[in-house]
Amino acid sequence: TYSFNYSRNIYAAYMSLSFSLFKDFITGKAGLRYERTDTKADFKGTNIPGYNIFAPSYVLSHKIDDSQSIKASFTYRLERPDYRDLNPFYNISDPNNISTGNPDLKPELGHNYELGYNKNLGKAANIYIAGFYRYNTEDIQAYTTFYPLLNINGTDYPNVSLNQRYNLGREETTGASLFASVPLTQKFNIRSNINLGNRVNKNPGNPTVSGFTYRLNLNGSYSFGNDLTAEAFVNYNSSQR
Repeated sequence: TYSFNYSRNIYAAYMSLSFSLFKDFITGKAGLRYERTDTKADFKGTNIPGYNIFAPSYVLSHKIDDSQSIKASFTYRLERPDYRDLNPFYNISDPNNISTGNPDLKPELGHNYELGYNKNLGKAANIYIAGFYRYNTEDIQAYTTFYPLLNINGTDYPNVSLNQRYNLGREETTGASLFASVPLTQKFNIRSNINLGNRVNKNPGNPTVSGFTYRLNLNGSYSFGNDLTAEAFVNYNSSQR
């Protein structure tokens, strides 16, 4: 038997500012968020470092007319490693392919730039088209290392591929997205979201890996009245390198 318990506390403070430029030709909002993350685990000899993050963001928009607008935005995001990524337990169910977590993982930092166009088609129909550029630093990726002989807790294992996640290099994605919401009737509404782009992984000392990816989503909702609504959705993700 084995257990891995940990607690995570996140302390945050933020401020935001709304403003207009050139006699309301451009409106905007800027923000800054501070976060402190502290994580403690009960596993012997394991210390998970805490970290501080300052996350800025902004959005600028221009209203073309009552039905159209354009916007430019930047957001700074972090993705914290979850317990599976941090758990130092060695999974030796297959002695030639062993996996373990990494308590020293840092959060993955995302920088997202987007330029978008929104069009209101009337009768609650709406379409949004955007181009984006995103890059992640401290990118969390699985990495496999081969050992002719690996000692784990006093036991030798021959010919082992050890899989572990690390903060490796940088991931860049350039692409476009399309969102549409169309009410077919007063009760039946469909929404669709399409994302496509080229993703590039740049890891020091290793080959650059790139590939085209896309994701499709279709969501339908039907209102029966009396506060009762049913929804159904389907997602499709392309294969990824």
